[in-house]
Amino acid sequence: MIYLFHGTDKAQIQSTIQNWEKGFLEKNPNSTNLTKYTPDQVDLPNLISELKSLPFLEDKRLIILPEFTDKASKEDQKKLSTEFKNLPDSTILCLVSYQKLPKTTNPIHKELIKLSKKDSKTYQIQEISSNEKDLAQKVQKIIKSYQKEIPSHLAQELVENLQKNSIKIQSESHKLGLYSPNNQIQKEDIQTICSYSTETNVFHLMDHITLGQTKQALQKIQELEDNGEDLMKIFYLIIRQYRILIQLNSLSQERIPQPQIVKLTKLHPYVVKKTIPQAQKFHPNQLLKTYNQLLQIDRKIKTGLLKPDQLNSEFTKLVVS
Repeated sequence: MIYLFHGTDKAQIQSTIQNWEKGFLEKNPNSTNLTKYTPDQVDLPNLISELKSLPFLEDKRLIILPEFTDKASKEDQKKLSTEFKNLPDSTILCLVSYQKLPKTTNPIHKELIKLSKKDSKTYQIQEISSNEKDLAQKVQKIIKSYQKEIPSHLAQELVENLQKNSIKIQSESHKLGLYSPNNQIQKEDIQTICSYSTETNVFHLMDHITLGQTKQALQKIQELEDNGEDLMKIFYLIIRQYRILIQLNSLSQERIPQPQIVKLTKLHPYVVKKTIPQAQKFHPNQLLKTYNQLLQIDRKIKTGLLKPDQLNSEFTKLVVS
């Protein structure tokens, strides 16, 4: 039997796979017929040989193959997919992808669709995805398990700031439930307790700059430094953000819809969604002026005229100007 689990809800997919492992080991304690590959561990000839081998002293062999559909070459995927119909009934193969796979261009997905039309029991495909609304409801459910509540708009904001990463959303929701001193979760609780990616923190910093909130922007920079963030990394993310702002400012002035902007720029939809409102608040000349100032700072760093530990003061000048 071959199962393909794919989709954007990484937490639920991982939970599904863990249940498969648990169920298999309950029937076959200390089994030698369970193999779970890592994405960089796959040797295709050995994998195919193992798939075709009969289990040792047991009825079934379970092989879990995560992210092969994401990281293997199309040639290797085609080689593997041609073997699907030749596997013994004793083999159970679980293929795992943490993204929604295209039906017509991914070789493995395409082959399994064809095979499942003939035998839907042996070849099964399950998409496990969650939209923002589903994930926000999951946040509220986790918080409620700690006898606390979180307003729906804050749950949605948390989901958005964690870029719909279901693993992080689950982890940060439990942290909020455990450590928030309030029965009703406040925005300040999220800011104090939750850990965002550096990229998300830069978006928040840019929000302050865009709104002319100098004090909050400087506090954010200091907070990032106090939390051990690499200011050089922050600096280059800010340069990147201004480059994106210039690009999206131009495209939004042409009234191009967001989905089309995503295709044209090849940026993550989250980046486009967060950046367009910021870009629309700037005049193009203002963006170009600040971008050139950033490039001058970059030149000073690369020529040794400015040391990395002086970046904080440069950020201050930039924000205040």
